[in-house]
Amino acid sequence: LSSTSTMATTKENVNNEVLVTTTTNKNKENDNHASVSFILTGFGPFRGVKNNPTTVIANNITEYLVQQEKNTTEDDNNKNCNNKNCIIEATQVIETSAEGSRREIDELMRRLQQRHHEKEEQQRKDDDDESTTSIENTTKKIVIILHLGVNYKGTNFQLERFAYNEADFRIPDEKGYQPRNKKIYEDNDIADEYSYRLQTRIDLENIQKHVSMENNKDYNLNEGEDAIITISTDPGRFVCNYTYYCSLRNFEQMENVYPIFVHVPPFSKVPQNEQFEMIAEMMTAIKY
Repeated sequence: LSSTSTMATTKENVNNEVLVTTTTNKNKENDNHASVSFILTGFGPFRGVKNNPTTVIANNITEYLVQQEKNTTEDDNNKNCNNKNCIIEATQVIETSAEGSRREIDELMRRLQQRHHEKEEQQRKDDDDESTTSIENTTKKIVIILHLGVNYKGTNFQLERFAYNEADFRIPDEKGYQPRNKKIYEDNDIADEYSYRLQTRIDLENIQKHVSMENNKDYNLNEGEDAIITISTDPGRFVCNYTYYCSLRNFEQMENVYPIFVHVPPFSKVPQNEQFEMIAEMMTAIKY
């Protein structure tokens, strides 16, 4: 095959989780390239935010990208996520609670570990059978876990660099839980800077530069109304930080899994369609 074709199909739809796979037929000459897949999560409503924009993004981003793929000309292929051999593997809306967040992150880790073990087993079988060549197993598989949360007072997009082992909820979460100055993981020493603060391994500066330039903005700006996308070092201490810390901690030993958290503004500040476009631009710019 000399061209790339894409097809999106729904695999599962249970418990507010929609798994969508984009399959790509590609030239065998590109088999040494990494296959990048995205797992995108948003949150449901919480007190003060009845209609969470990340729910809309999580539930509709795949449809948006498929439509963009149909509208993309060959000249625009370099901007299209699917033509970069990346797929949206899953989207999920997480309940805005510590309990729901940890449960979903733990389940996601279990699924990815199981898939990793199955791939290793298949690789061993292929190694035992010298006549078998599995293209699937020679492609490095990278998983980007793209968490989205809303900053309802925000006016731009915030790439979160750190997550902290601290839960200090200004309001109760959706389960009525309201920890004050509590550790998320008790086995970590809060005085230990490494365990207290975890950092994403994704190159945030590259995302900021790419998105800013695509929107004709100065990527050196990190504050003010003209800064369309900024890098933040403080995700708050509510469920967003709680989720991000659990994700970074769970996946820090899995070298092919890269969590990142992005705070988005409300649709009243940046309209829905523009937010879809921005998320797609971020996806094309992610380096690991």
